[in-house]
Amino acid sequence: MTEIKIQIVDYNLFEYEKNFLAKEIKRWGGIVKEGKIERNSTLIVKGLSLEKAKRLTYIKSVFYRSIFYPSLQSIRESFNGKSARTQSRRYGPHGLHEYKGRFNPQMPRSLMLANFNSTAIVLDPFMGSGTTMVEARDLGYNAIGVELNPFACLLAKAKKIYEEIPALGEIRWSSNSKSENFFDSETKDYLLKWFPRKQFNQLEFIQRHLVQLDSNQRIIAQVVMSNLLRDHSLQNPKDLRIRRRDTVPIDFDLLDTFKTTFKEISIKHAEWIKEFSIKKRKDTQLFNADSRNLKDIIKIKVNGSVSSPPYATALPYVDTYRLSMVALGLIHPKEILKREKELIGSRDVTIADKTSFGKHVSILPSTVQEVINYIYEEINKDSEAGFRKKAAPYAFARYCVSMLRVLEELYSIEKIGSKNFWVLGPNRIKLRSNWFTMETPELVGELAKKVGFKKVSIEPVQAYNRYDMHSKNSISKESILVFQR
Repeated sequence: MTEIKIQIVDYNLFEYEKNFLAKEIKRWGGIVKEGKIERNSTLIVKGLSLEKAKRLTYIKSVFYRSIFYPSLQSIRESFNGKSARTQSRRYGPHGLHEYKGRFNPQMPRSLMLANFNSTAIVLDPFMGSGTTMVEARDLGYNAIGVELNPFACLLAKAKKIYEEIPALGEIRWSSNSKSENFFDSETKDYLLKWFPRKQFNQLEFIQRHLVQLDSNQRIIAQVVMSNLLRDHSLQNPKDLRIRRRDTVPIDFDLLDTFKTTFKEISIKHAEWIKEFSIKKRKDTQLFNADSRNLKDIIKIKVNGSVSSPPYATALPYVDTYRLSMVALGLIHPKEILKREKELIGSRDVTIADKTSFGKHVSILPSTVQEVINYIYEEINKDSEAGFRKKAAPYAFARYCVSMLRVLEELYSIEKIGSKNFWVLGPNRIKLRSNWFTMETPELVGELAKKVGFKKVSIEPVQAYNRYDMHSKNSISKESILVFQR
C-alpha cells in the first residue's frame, strides 16, 4: 500500500494523546515508518488507506499521492473560530451550551477509534451532555447514551438535532410583549428571586415564542437561551453552587442577547451543515434514564463503553443548572433537592443514607470499606467538622454502592470481550489538618473486579481543567479505568 504522510496538529499534545494517536494508527492497520508524534511533526505511515488516515484524531492533514487533504478533525475544530494552535473543545454541536465536568471531545473520539471496530455498539452509561454521542455519530458507530439528569439529556438531544436538521429557521417575534403569564405562580415566585424583573419579563416573552416552534427548533432555541441565563441572573455565573453575585445585572438585555446569539449560531449551523452534509448515519439512541437499571433500558448486547462517570461528591449537577431546569420546565422548584439526591455523586445525604450506612459498606470490597471507614472515623474525631463534611462518608458509601450497581448492570448487557474506558479523577477531603485523597479510579476498579470484570488497569492521563472555580476542588490529574467483560 502507498505510503502516506501525516502532519500532527499545531498545538502541544499531552503524552496520553500521543499514545492514543499511536494506538489509532496501529488499530487501523498502519505502521509508522518514519517520524515521531510531536507538535507539527510529520509521520510517514504505511498500511493506512486515505479515508482511514483522514479520520485520525490528533492530526492536521494528510498528504497522499501529491495531494493535500485536511483531516476531518482539523475541519471540525476550525469551526469554533479559534487559532489552530490551541485544541478546540467547543466546535459544532459541542459549542451549543457550557456543561461543567464534561471531557474534551477528542478523548472519547480517540478511545473509540483506537479500540472499537466500525460495527461496534458503544455505550455511554453516564452520557452527560452527549460528548461521546456526538463523536460516535460522526465516526459511524452505533451508540447508546443513558443519562438520569433531564437537563443534560436535553443538551445531548439538542446536539443530535443540530446535525440532523438543514436549518435552525427563524423565530417570528410579535410586537406585543404583554401577555398572560407563562409560568405558574410557584415557578414565577422562584425565578423572581433569581432574575431582576426586566430579565424575568424577557424570559417569559422568549419562552412564549419558543413553545410555538416545532419540536426540533424549539429544543435548539431553548438550549441557546439556557446558556445565557446564568449571566443574566442574580446567580454568580462563576460559581458551581447557586450563590448570588455581588452586583446586580440591571442593564443586561436577555432578549437582545438571545436574538443576536441565536442568529450567530444559525449562521454557524448553516456553515457546519454545508461542510458536513446531512446524510444517513448510524443512529445514536439517547435515554433519559438511570444506569442502575441498564438491563431494563437496553435490550441488546453492547461491545463496550466509553464514559466520564460523575465524580464522587465533586459537582452539584442540578444546583449548577437549576435556573435553566426551572425556566425550561424540566423541574419544579419543590423538586430541586430531591432530584439532586437522585443523581450518582450527589453530596446531599438523607436519613436513609445514614441508617443504611453499615449495610452499604458491608457489600463493598474490603479495600473500599477501609477507605470509607477511615474517613468516617477521622471525621468523628473532628469536633469542628461541619454538616457537609460529616455527610461525606455517607455520600461516598452511597456513591460506591451506586457505581457497583451500574457495573453489575453493565456486565449483564455486554458481550464477552467487551472493553470499557472510564475517565475518572480522585477526590480530596480535609480530615482535621490534613488533606486525604480518595483514589476514585482505583476504588471503582475494585468494584469492577468484584462484579467479575477482567484485565482491570489504570492509565494515568493529564487533565484539562474542568472547573471554573474553587481550585481546591479542581482536578489536576485523571485516569482511564480500563476493564474487560
